[in-house]
Amino acid sequence: MDRDRTWRRRWRRKCRHALTCRRWLPDNELAVYSAEYGRTGFRAALRWYRMLGCHLIDGAGHWVQQERADAVSALLLEFLPRALSAAQRTAPDA
Repeated sequence: MDRDRTWRRRWRRKCRHALTCRRWLPDNELAVYSAEYGRTGFRAALRWYRMLGCHLIDGAGHWVQQERADAVSALLLEFLPRALSAAQRTAPDA
């Protein structure tokens, strides 16, 4: 058996295990995501991120966080307070 097939087989097994045990997403949280997706699809979530802005970083390719770490960090430090503020304004009362 070649390396590539062995790797794919191991990866599928790990994915199956992650999906069946779902420790990373409890049933109550999955229910919220499922209900929202059923209601609006991903449009609302994508629109929310688009409102916060998008930046292209010169000289960066696919691995922008490694290629331009300082620029990404600066943009994240600028983005996170705005995202938190927007999330607090739009969150339903708990």
